[in-house]
Amino acid sequence: VQSGSALMPRVVAMMIAVPLVGRLYQLTSPQVFIAIGVLMFSTSSWMLSNLTLESGRADIIIPLIVQGAAFACLFVPLTTVALANVPRHKMAD
Repeated sequence: VQSGSALMPRVVAMMIAVPLVGRLYQLTSPQVFIAIGVLMFSTSSWMLSNLTLESGRADIIIPLIVQGAAFACLFVPLTTVALANVPRHKMAD
């Protein structure tokens, strides 16, 4: 339960960001979202690399929220681009 609640900020951020990225995806190219996602993920990884035994709750939650938004910016465009050329009737295969 403790580990699940510790990782919850990332999941909540993804739940909020995925529909937003899906709607904004129509307005811009996937490369923009992928670049933003990579930058956000790199930033969150850097923030998490500075954790110590004295790190507080906010030192963990904020990078996890950034990481959740980064995953949304990465997964939505990558999945959409990967499936763009697959015919609709073969999608389940």
